Amino acid sequence: MLTIIRGLPGSGKTTYAYNNYKNTIILEADMLCIQNGNYIFEANKIKEHHNSIHNIVEIVLSNNSDCIITGTLTRKWEIEPYIKLANKYNQKYQIIKLIANYNTIHNVPIETIKAMKDRWESVEGEIIK
Repeated sequence: MLTIIRGLPGSGKTTYAYNNYKNTIILEADMLCIQNGNYIFEANKIKEHHNSIHNIVEIVLSNNSDCIITGTLTRKWEIEPYIKLANKYNQKYQIIKLIANYNTIHNVPIETIKAMKDRWESVEGEIIK
């Protein structure tokens, strides 16, 4: 099964995943931003990071294993490639939207969060927590 956990920065995506899916592979593009133990966001690498995560998800699903992906995923087109992978490998999927508002650990500027909120697209059937 593929579980997609989405939400704005600071909504608790990573914490929710690790608290609720202890024995499942958890993937997020942010994990590729860790350099020497420090989180370093480089906008020019985000597409590369998302492609890498997508490739790993495909490997996991092709091996009939469960997988969690977390991310802001504000638009439908960002989620669709993962749904296609789940369908390709006959895996069930669920989408969870987190709406909590904690402080973001990555110091995402308020303006950036507002822009994400303004472009947010709801997905039919998503579970809101």
